Amino acid sequence: MAFAEGVDNSSYVRGIKNQKGIVIVMKKTALHDTHVELGGKIIEFFGFQLPVHYTTIMDEHLAVRRSVGLFDVSHMGNFIITGPNAQEFLNHVLTNNMMKLKPGELKYAHILNDDGKIIDDMITAGLEPEKYFSVPNASMIDRDYEWFTTHTGDRDVKVENVSDEYSILALQGQNARKVLRKLTDYDLKSLEFFQCAYMKLKDIEEEILIWRSGYTGEDGFELMVPNPLAHQAWDSLIAEGQEFDIKPIGLGARDTLRLEKGFLLSGQDFHEDRTSLETNWNGEWAINWDTDFIGKEPMQAQKDKGGYDLFCGIQLDDFKSGVPRPGHKILQGGEQVGDITSGTAIPTLDGKKIGFALGYVKPELAKAGTKLDIEIRNKPVPGTVAKLP
Repeated sequence: MAFAEGVDNSSYVRGIKNQKGIVIVMKKTALHDTHVELGGKIIEFFGFQLPVHYTTIMDEHLAVRRSVGLFDVSHMGNFIITGPNAQEFLNHVLTNNMMKLKPGELKYAHILNDDGKIIDDMITAGLEPEKYFSVPNASMIDRDYEWFTTHTGDRDVKVENVSDEYSILALQGQNARKVLRKLTDYDLKSLEFFQCAYMKLKDIEEEILIWRSGYTGEDGFELMVPNPLAHQAWDSLIAEGQEFDIKPIGLGARDTLRLEKGFLLSGQDFHEDRTSLETNWNGEWAINWDTDFIGKEPMQAQKDKGGYDLFCGIQLDDFKSGVPRPGHKILQGGEQVGDITSGTAIPTLDGKKIGFALGYVKPELAKAGTKLDIEIRNKPVPGTVAKLP
């Protein structure tokens, strides 16, 4: 395990007892002490102690939408896949065409089980012709690693779980490029969305792998930083971002921002109960039918049959009527037609709030403009299916 300089390694994890008296090991990111010093409200999130917010979720949401914010998302996993057959292996375990992934590019894809249901979604970067870097979701690191390593077959490929060696900093917002530009001589204009590159940052000797990507719906960058450099990278970004009123952002605003955009949350919007076809509200962009990926046949059968549920967004017509939450029923004419998987209050740029939710309904009901109700406190609250950004 690698640690940030200045961090007491003995306190990197601690044990707490749940209601049944079972000791649960809690992890801290390399930046945990920074979050505490900044007044972050620390919560447990998939075994990690992470800040849910520093001020309020609404303020932090708007800080990212209006300018720029900095997230510590080091709870996400890190896999390095290498070898002569690495690309062909990824093409087998992921739904997208990984054979077309070139060095310097990113590609989003799903991992399916044998029944065609989504185990996880992840982004993979091409680093070299035989070297790739994948980022699984925090809750699925062990599951994904086991799935990968048990499906290598006789391929000449090596899968390494290096999740304890890296911190991930997400610089997000319309001014993200302006902040990063103050720290590097790299031509950031040449780095398009879903591309990556190694960059030299000011006062940091080691080159940092930086992706132009994010989970907020805004422009942004994600920095894959070795743990010993995490504090220095964080402090530099915060310092250079003062001109743009940069804010540290917690998990709460990360969730409202991704929900507003319609991004999936692993373990909540799917947990091996949905297929890629059902979740792809923006078309089949995570699927390449020309590749022979695990789970393809049952999903092809589903596509041929049709009539499967579709993921959609629903905006409440009146925020004062309540806030949609996961598990709330979706109704039409008093009859249940689906369930909410994600939902909360989201701030608009003018400072108001809307109730917004994500969930699954039959395809004919998933069209923008369809009137549906969400049952909140045993009462139907009117809403409208929204076109996701």
